[in-house]
Amino acid sequence: MKIGVAHLAHLAGFAIGFGIATLMKKRDGLPPEFLSIEEYESFKKIDSLTPAMQIPHYIHLLKMNPENPLIHHKILSKKEVSLPWSEMRTQLKNYLEFELPKFLFLEREKPKEFLATLACIPEGLPLEKLIGKFSGRDLLRLSGLACLDHRFSVGLRILNYLEIKFPDYKENQECLKQRQLISKNQELGRGIHAKTG
Repeated sequence: MKIGVAHLAHLAGFAIGFGIATLMKKRDGLPPEFLSIEEYESFKKIDSLTPAMQIPHYIHLLKMNPENPLIHHKILSKKEVSLPWSEMRTQLKNYLEFELPKFLFLEREKPKEFLATLACIPEGLPLEKLIGKFSGRDLLRLSGLACLDHRFSVGLRILNYLEIKFPDYKENQECLKQRQLISKNQELGRGIHAKTG
């Protein structure tokens, strides 16, 4: 099959455009999580706002770039997120019920980012609202990766949820191995804490 001049011109145009965009992004010092200078500038200005105003602005920025992990981490670090689920303001509640679960579902293919986000989630927030669409296999893989990454509390939260949602996994050999690893590390942590305390 012959490749025509038009096809080559389109491919070359794409490659050159991609190269120029990459160079401009590097030249402008734009962090890789951001899609535009405007998004980045808006993100930097939010810290100067009062804490009560920051969450709505971060949520607004997610409309531009819903996959920016830095924005999700900023929202999750705010103390308002730790409030009981029923007391949360409507905008924050919508974020936690709709935007964050969509983001986590996409991030499951990027385990490091997924685990970093999950580690930010306050203990009181119900995981079933956040990772309810995950398959048992996904959850087992992610809890294993959490253990490998020494994020044992995250791994334990995922395992607990996995065994509630999919009771058959309670006897799964991989689940049992992960639980043993988490237990050993918790005992080790308690031992170190007792010596230093």
